[in-house]
Amino acid sequence: MSRVSISKFTVKNMYGQLLLTIAGPSLTLFEKLVIKKASLLGGLIFFDTNYVNAEQFKALIEEIKTLRSKAGLAPLLLAVDYEGGMVKRFGKDAFTSLPSAKALGGLYKSSKQAALQLAHDVATVSAFELSRVGINLIFAPVMDLDTNPFYRESQRAYDEDASIVSDLTQVYLKTMQSSGFQAVGKHFPGFGLLKEDTHKQQGIIENIAKEEVQNNLLPFKLAIENHSLDALMLTHGVFSDVDRNSVPFSKKWIGGILRNDLKFDGLVFSDCIMMQAAINVYPELNERVAHCLLAGCDYVLATITPLMDPTALSRHDAHPLFRAYYESDLFKSSQQRISRYLTNDYLPPQKSKYEQAVKRITAFKWDRSTTNEY
Repeated sequence: MSRVSISKFTVKNMYGQLLLTIAGPSLTLFEKLVIKKASLLGGLIFFDTNYVNAEQFKALIEEIKTLRSKAGLAPLLLAVDYEGGMVKRFGKDAFTSLPSAKALGGLYKSSKQAALQLAHDVATVSAFELSRVGINLIFAPVMDLDTNPFYRESQRAYDEDASIVSDLTQVYLKTMQSSGFQAVGKHFPGFGLLKEDTHKQQGIIENIAKEEVQNNLLPFKLAIENHSLDALMLTHGVFSDVDRNSVPFSKKWIGGILRNDLKFDGLVFSDCIMMQAAINVYPELNERVAHCLLAGCDYVLATITPLMDPTALSRHDAHPLFRAYYESDLFKSSQQRISRYLTNDYLPPQKSKYEQAVKRITAFKWDRSTTNEY
């Protein structure tokens, strides 16, 4: 790859590495300017506030793509959290109601084959329905063990048993991978190791047993070994026996354990750096972004609404931490990984297979009181 100039952040051949949000169902003039001018922008993550109906949302996505293309900048990741159960973002007008991960984990214990089939169906339906409205990346599945109290309330994790979590997430990931749809497993090295909700506070674990860490790592480790995990998201947690730095800011976790020990060569996403757990570490936003990149993250999530001031984005090259990153091998390697990742194209299933998957999901009875949005 040719060397990328960092004198300006409108360099044509640079893949942006920051994922942001927009405020509402249509673009403001300010947001249009950011999309056209900021090559540091690598993608957008969407929420229910951006969705009115399928036609409106498709038009929004097309406008974003057109603005980016006409500016001559790299295409954006267009992402959503879409796990099923409580974590859903879009309306019922064009989307099937999906069971929670916990519901599939419960089914696995009574009928393993039925649960694996439904995991395949959830992935098939998610990819098909999201791609229809222009989404090209999904933050799912949850690969954590169901041992965090926050998860037990939200039903976002499949089970406490690592083998059950691994079996179900392997099917989900393989289904996504075979179709070319981009899925991001989360939250490495395992949110189940924590007791806190990192949206609100820092999770710190002291003197954790090595066996417990290995058990939580198992779904990720097996997925990496089976080449089914192309991208993952990190958790905001401090595991002091390994590193005093939070995982997204930790060279030891990302460069040492994930890259060197586990031989993971896919994309690494930080969890949202607007969570209190990240703010507590680096109160200044630029520092949070830079330290994630310097630790080895390929993408940094910052769910800021509205989009940041484009003049602030253009000043990043003056920051010494950013200069250090853009002059490093980390930057070059990350750009190469992103380039490979963005070349995949989604291949939708036959309509009959999609319809059969919808029928099986609809026929599955689960506690739908858990589908209130998180």
